[in-house]
Amino acid sequence: MKKLSLPIILLFITVSIFSQGIIDFFSNSLDSLEFYVEKNDTIKSLKFFNILKELDSTRYEPYYFTGYLYYQNKNYNRALDYLKIAASYNEKEDVLYLFNRSLFETDDKNFLDKINYSLKIYPLSLKLNKLKLFYFEKTKQYDSIFSSAQKILSFEDKDVDALFSLAKYYYRLQNYYLSENYITEALKIENGNKNYLFWAGKIFSKSKKYDQSNFYFKKLIDSEYDFYSLNGIIDNYLSKNTIDSFEIFCNMALNKYPDSILTVKKFFNLYLKTKNFSVILKIDTILEKNKIFDKELFENIGREFFIVDSITLSKKYYDRLIEKNKNYFSKESVQNYILLNELEKSENIISNMVLKNLSDSTFFLKFKGIIKYKKDENDSAEFYFEKLYSLNDKDTTNIKYLASIFNRNKKFLKLSDLIESIKDIYPDLYERLKSKYIQ
Repeated sequence: MKKLSLPIILLFITVSIFSQGIIDFFSNSLDSLEFYVEKNDTIKSLKFFNILKELDSTRYEPYYFTGYLYYQNKNYNRALDYLKIAASYNEKEDVLYLFNRSLFETDDKNFLDKINYSLKIYPLSLKLNKLKLFYFEKTKQYDSIFSSAQKILSFEDKDVDALFSLAKYYYRLQNYYLSENYITEALKIENGNKNYLFWAGKIFSKSKKYDQSNFYFKKLIDSEYDFYSLNGIIDNYLSKNTIDSFEIFCNMALNKYPDSILTVKKFFNLYLKTKNFSVILKIDTILEKNKIFDKELFENIGREFFIVDSITLSKKYYDRLIEKNKNYFSKESVQNYILLNELEKSENIISNMVLKNLSDSTFFLKFKGIIKYKKDENDSAEFYFEKLYSLNDKDTTNIKYLASIFNRNKKFLKLSDLIESIKDIYPDLYERLKSKYIQ
């Protein structure tokens, strides 16, 4: 065998040393890139990325680390520019995960195809399977949520994300028994997770286990879930008809969140249950103090004040409703303004009425007639009262008004016929009207 000449040996050694130098330089540059990515230094990271790309454009690591840099800064589209290339050079699990995660964050239409491809390579990858589960939750594909969560639990039976997904899945199906089981298992693993505690409160409330629900909700008082948990507790005590506790937590919620329409509405439910007038007066004070307006709540309170003859307080709510909506109508508001002798307002409101049935028509005719009667527009009043009488000759209030307007308009024959027509049906009213109008 021929011996290599000295120049060739020296050339070989030189090339080897140079190659090793290149390798070491690449390795050191890669370490620097990783270091600056961790430091979140974009300028220096890109400097070393460009060096590495020049040294070897087919290595996946520079693209992966640079993609990660943009990913951690939530610039997902820019991250994809690098991660797409990294994944084409090397299909390592971490590379595919970050690539798919960026697709997920950008709602890329190719996400499902890409994640399914990745799962063919790593079918038991917990990270990739969970990412697919999160996608189904994000897109509300409920049947797929179920199958995806079940698959995860088949090889990782204590995975808390899959357990939580199934708790929510069965909650949506109103299968609260199974929902309870899954949220309980999730809390065994992460008993301090506030989101799980909140869902436990919701789930046990739906299954009417109110004390257990309150146990979870009360753990969240003074947390970021405080408002919703307090209202959950309020609902539970109202459902249990535990009025004292209901009122305590209503007051607690209103002290913390005095401008909360939701809580004030719940407090209004206390009034509906107890008919305690002091409760509705407190609500009135809260609404006034905090300048709260809510159409449904104002209409309900206006109606309740009207029912208990607090017509001035009732008027305050109807005034605001009309101020907010010139086309506002309610039957109670029409009557309320008549009682306060604010006849123009009453007539404006009744003009907004849409007649949907016979009951609406009789209401319209009766109170339109009363308004005209009180305004001394006698011919119009007679028209409405007669029209109503032709539809309903049993309305005694209308009969009294009709008799009075006939007398006021000097239509004595009509008045006499009207009184005689009720002789057998309403003998007491007949005697009163006869005594009043017929000498």
